Amino acid sequence: MNPNTKELMQQLGQQYEGAVIKPLYTAVVTVTPGQEGHARMSGHARSDDGLLDLNLAFPTKLGGHGQGTNPEQLFAAGYAAFSWNTGFGFNKSRY
Repeated sequence: MNPNTKELMQQLGQQYEGAVIKPLYTAVVTVTPGQEGHARMSGHARSDDGLLDLNLAFPTKLGGHGQGTNPEQLFAAGYAAFSWNTGFGFNKSRY
């Protein structure tokens, strides 16, 4: 594990005692609309570092073509990763 990552994980496990919340990381993602003119129906999402680069599509259960990831899936993945880290991830001994 990268030494900086290990230090950051230790800091995240400590109780926050400040008056101002300092961002640890800022993600930048650009979404462009597709043929339907609406990104949720058919668009593209790409992060500034290129690690996230995918097509967006309306869910098939709601009448979409299913040729991409829908925003609900992205939200669910991010929320699950966040929840896992805060409750069970790097500091199991606290729970």
